[in-house]
Amino acid sequence: MAALNMYKDPYYQVHGLPDVIAMNYLNLMLQDTLIITKHVQQAAIIDIATHKVKACSIGLKLDNEVITYFLSLFKDPMGIREHGINYEEKNYRCVRAERHAIYGKLGKRGLVLVQTRTLMIVASFSENMLGSICVEAVECLADYFRKKNM
Repeated sequence: MAALNMYKDPYYQVHGLPDVIAMNYLNLMLQDTLIITKHVQQAAIIDIATHKVKACSIGLKLDNEVITYFLSLFKDPMGIREHGINYEEKNYRCVRAERHAIYGKLGKRGLVLVQTRTLMIVASFSENMLGSICVEAVECLADYFRKKNM
């Protein structure tokens, strides 16, 4: 039986990988690049165009309302600095708000939102984790997606 090579098959070149395979691939990337650092508590990769979760760590639930809110934050960096980031009935103080990156802190906990051309990465860290390592891991993953024009 011949092996299916999705990377060379013209159909997949035009239409992309099936969602089941693509989601599994992105879940593996979340695990291998973020969760494995032990400085990312939970993370998700969201498709900006569809507002759909493409990959998610165990236990993280992001409904459409939260995704829409997170994406709207990138349109008003000055407002975020003033009002903070409301997530899970808590207000995270904004420590950085730029065109492609938003960081929030609540005590020693934090939230990191980073956008690429087509994706948004959401990550959180807890009290016993280093925010700087979480940020670096998320930014590295975002850079990888940017190089892939995603």
